[in-house]
Amino acid sequence: AKWVEEAAQFKEELIIKGIEQEMRTELVSSETQEKVVALRGTLDRIDHFRSKNRIIDYKTGKVEPAELKLKSWEDLNVPGKGDKLFQLLFYAYLYISNAGEVTEIQAGIYSFRNLAKGFLEASLPDGASVTGSMDDFERYLKELLHGLFDAGKPFEQVDDPAVCTYCAYASICQRSV
Repeated sequence: AKWVEEAAQFKEELIIKGIEQEMRTELVSSETQEKVVALRGTLDRIDHFRSKNRIIDYKTGKVEPAELKLKSWEDLNVPGKGDKLFQLLFYAYLYISNAGEVTEIQAGIYSFRNLAKGFLEASLPDGASVTGSMDDFERYLKELLHGLFDAGKPFEQVDDPAVCTYCAYASICQRSV
């Protein structure tokens, strides 16, 4: 596999720190300090390679490097555009929340239909690091959750019904695809 070649090339030890690691944390609403939201996720792999901890997600489909480039934080709001990046940043957030002080981490994907590309690393606005972007991501996450809890804001179906094809909640909104 490509990652074995990468490890051998740099003569660095690859240490697997976790596989299918479930992590949890809580997020307190910035608005009211009352709503506490429990967050959880299962990280496919956590490893240590080239002096960095890596959060790795495996995808069975094809992922292109361009799908992991975030030009602005607003792009995470675009349905179907920032979903993979959001997942990686969410996993990094869970990891950092559980690990406390951490060294620089990388977040990325191994795409089984694009293994030749190797480790596809997340690229953030202004070349920011994943670890250094966690405050920005937490603000984004709080805004997202605040919108979900806003009783005055109705839930709306997405404009593009193709997004609903694999949605786990299609039966709730009853959109026919």
